[in-house]
Amino acid sequence: MQASWRVALSRLETGLVRKFNKSLIFTEIGYCAGGCSRNGSHGGSATNATLQRQADHYEALFLAAAGHESWFRGAFWWNWDSDPAVAAGDGCLNPAWKPAEAVLRRYYRATSPPPAPATAWLPSCVGPGRCTT
Repeated sequence: MQASWRVALSRLETGLVRKFNKSLIFTEIGYCAGGCSRNGSHGGSATNATLQRQADHYEALFLAAAGHESWFRGAFWWNWDSDPAVAAGDGCLNPAWKPAEAVLRRYYRATSPPPAPATAWLPSCVGPGRCTT
């Protein structure tokens, strides 16, 4: 994962950053915690393995971006749901209450504890970034 990001960042640096003398920020990055696919289908609930894979994807960008701070300004992560009914363990893109949240908290140096997750229901993915009951 890190190697893939390093290649992509290198290409972006030479193809965009240097060419236009501009910094770069990713406006949307997200990784599914379950059985999502690139075409938006959802193949199942999150498992310990898929939750860890989501976290590994998040961390890979942080690690690969180290050393590129002069031009890489960061990323906006998709999809952090503000709905308090979204619960831990869903297979959707939301990193909240999953190992991916711990990665974000560590790299952004969060100091307050995370809020407790709601347990009313578990959403299921119906497409990229969309969950429903």
